[in-house]
Amino acid sequence: MDNAQSNWGLWVALYAALVATGGLLWNIISWKKDSPNIKVRITEGLFFTYVSVSVPKVFIVIVNKGRRPITIVSGGFCGKNGEKIFYPSLDGLPKRIEQWESHTLSISRNELNFDHLAYPWKAWVRDATEKVYYSEEYCADLSRRE
Repeated sequence: MDNAQSNWGLWVALYAALVATGGLLWNIISWKKDSPNIKVRITEGLFFTYVSVSVPKVFIVIVNKGRRPITIVSGGFCGKNGEKIFYPSLDGLPKRIEQWESHTLSISRNELNFDHLAYPWKAWVRDATEKVYYSEEYCADLSRRE
């Protein structure tokens, strides 16, 4: 009888350990999904004004893929020596971005100092908690003048 009771107790303890491990994994996954997840990318194009004048622009597109809203407070491009070059003329900052929303920062191509920027181009943005997010490298020739 004692052997059957100890086997039963062992199975109950094993089941409890599996349930506790599953609950811990679920909490870790939920915590990870709840953290900010920002996607940053660079694009370029023309901006048309109300009088149909086209201005060549470089755009930094920010998408919030996280569950919580995030506030972007600054942004810019990476320099040749790895430093972050801040461009105060980036319009639209600070900006609160809700879940699955995007925001586009733009700067005139003529305002960029290409002598100090690293190639391939890489953008960065900083949120209100001072965390920095980087874009993937952009290999198009932004330095060409139109």
